[in-house]
Amino acid sequence: MLTTQLKADFKKDLMFSGWTDVLGLKLQSRVMNKSTQIIGETKVLNKKIQIILSNGVNIQFMTGNKIESKIYWAGAVKDSSLESKVTDFLGLPFAQGRQAYRSIMAVVASTI
Repeated sequence: MLTTQLKADFKKDLMFSGWTDVLGLKLQSRVMNKSTQIIGETKVLNKKIQIILSNGVNIQFMTGNKIESKIYWAGAVKDSSLESKVTDFLGLPFAQGRQAYRSIMAVVASTI
């Protein structure tokens, strides 16, 4: 019940704020294996952040092909420092990091 309400509130917040996938991160669902699909991705050099479907929607931070960390969409919504984590991880200036964060969250919202 709590996750259902969080999902509804999150989608309303994004609609109100007008966040969209301005970077074009959304993919046509690349299949990694039978239970995992990549639905969005952004890369900077050898760092990438993927939005995947694997037992729900997850965001994974990767260096090369090594997963550094993974966060479930509900945890991402609750994490007030996620924008900074995205910016720092990708090594982007503030404005570009904010764009990446908003695009990631817009893809997540369109999927959940």
